[in-house]
Order: sequence, then C-alpha cells, then structure tokens
Amino acid sequence: MTSTWPADATKLVAEDIGNGLPGPVPAGSACSYTGSGTYTFTPADLKLAWHICTSPGGQMPHQFVDAERILSSSEAAMLGDALKAVTVSSGMKCGADKDLLRLKVTAPAGEKTYVDDFDACQKPGVYVTNIDGVFSVSAKLAH
Repeated sequence: MTSTWPADATKLVAEDIGNGLPGPVPAGSACSYTGSGTYTFTPADLKLAWHICTSPGGQMPHQFVDAERILSSSEAAMLGDALKAVTVSSGMKCGADKDLLRLKVTAPAGEKTYVDDFDACQKPGVYVTNIDGVFSVSAKLAH
C-alpha cells in the first residue's frame, strides 16, 4: 500500500465537493451541503484553515464559515496519523450517494491529487481508501 502523505509534504488541501444526497436547505443559503468546503493544513507552521458550509442553529440559511488556527503538536500528529492511513486503492467502487472527497498533497516533488475510491467509476483519478478519517479529524480540529 502506497501512502499519500510523504514525510516532506508542505501542504494539504482536503476538499469535500458535495454532490452526495443532501436534504433540502433553507432559502437564502450560500451553500447546499453541510460540511462541504475545504480544510487546508500546512505542517511547517501547524496551521489548519477551513472554508466549510454550515447551518448555524440547523434551520438558518447555510453559509460558508472561514477560520483558521494553529494546532498543538499532538493535534497535528492526530491529523498526520489520519493522513498516513490514506493509501492508494485499486478498488472500483461505484457509489453515488456520498460527497465527493478529494485530497491535494503538495511536496517538493509537486502536487498530487487523490480521490475517494467510493467514486472510482465516476471520474478518472488516483483513488484512495481511508480518506474519511482526514475529514473527521479536520472537522474535529476546526473549532
């Protein structure tokens, strides 16, 4: 299994593009998928930034929230562990009811893009397993 998070990685952009099966959203919403958006992590300064669709109070119009914070070393390690668990997959799942998840990993050798193997039949790409953990940990740390 090939890991997607090299030791010399300089940046991660984790994108939840949506396109799953969302419920109806309130009128006036700026976005339609709660949790969709991006998390950006830079290991050099331990900064996690996010641009995430949320619905304050559950019934208000959905809006994007932008924020950032510096992670503690243990928090960065937790995110690093989730990233190291993401591995290249040869599976050809053909799901249609889950948000499209994508990771863009930048290292000195260049940028690589990885796509959740749940959508392997949808679009060409390099597919990975265990991508959900990156989003779970990022969401937990984004506060």
